[in-house]
Amino acid sequence: MKICALCGDHIHKQDESVEHVPPKLFYPKRLRPTIKEPFWTVPSHRKCNEKYRMDEEYFYHFLMPLVINENSEMTKVLLDDLRERRKNPQTASMIKWLLSEMKPETPSGIILPPSIRKFSVDKVRVQNIALKISQCIYFKEHGGFLPKLLCKHCELVERIEDLQPLYRLVLEHVKPVSIAPDVFNYRYICVDGMHHFGFMFWAGFMFCLAFDDPEGRKDLIWMRPQ
Repeated sequence: MKICALCGDHIHKQDESVEHVPPKLFYPKRLRPTIKEPFWTVPSHRKCNEKYRMDEEYFYHFLMPLVINENSEMTKVLLDDLRERRKNPQTASMIKWLLSEMKPETPSGIILPPSIRKFSVDKVRVQNIALKISQCIYFKEHGGFLPKLLCKHCELVERIEDLQPLYRLVLEHVKPVSIAPDVFNYRYICVDGMHHFGFMFWAGFMFCLAFDDPEGRKDLIWMRPQ
């Protein structure tokens, strides 16, 4: 019997679903026909899959602006995708709420120029998606469950030059894995029982995460075959 990549429990046939890695909505529709390989999926319960849906929408809409300064071509693609997706009531509602969260002044009361707005990202919702993707990548590579509670580090990195030394080494020496590099790629190694993930989204920003080994193997060293 299959196990769920998101909760680790067995999946009964009537509850079976698949989780896309990363979420399929992260792939702009305009680019999907150009992707030659199948989308990555892992097994999940239907309820586990569905409970992240709104957080995925949140991640997409709130972090997409980070791409603007780093990847102008992908920004155009994402904005085109957003214009198309706003026809969906769920997306339209999210955009409306996003706009309402943008403030003309900073928390300390500094008035911003008309073209600049301040908004605060809900870190828990954003990290939920980064953690979920880590679980799915671990399952994809090893076929096992990686509990979120084992996460020891979860960091959003807006600029490559801000990477911590370990993750800079990972970026430089570990080959990225992807079916669409402009959308998402990952690097993954395990050193001394600590699993390190580096996720690049839309060639604009990264998430770096570290997890203890789920089996407690302190001497484990693993690198994906290059």
